Amino acid sequence: MKRLLMAVFGIGTACLANAGTLTWNGSSGAAWDTTTANWLDENGTATVWTDGSDAVFYGTGGMVSVADGIRKAASVSFE
Repeated sequence: MKRLLMAVFGIGTACLANAGTLTWNGSSGAAWDTTTANWLDENGTATVWTDGSDAVFYGTGGMVSVADGIRKAASVSFE
């Protein structure tokens, strides 16, 4: 499933200033964009994606759809 998720995301990683760690919660749908609060910040507060963040996905696999172009993550982990 990890390889499938990476293929679906089409994520581009680059040398970016780290914007912190964001954990996927998908509470507002499956869109990984910069306007939907589908992420939790390090304090557990719902937030939108910020390019340059570390992306963390917990639990069982599921569908995530990259919307509005390319997302840039400092790192992506599946736990």
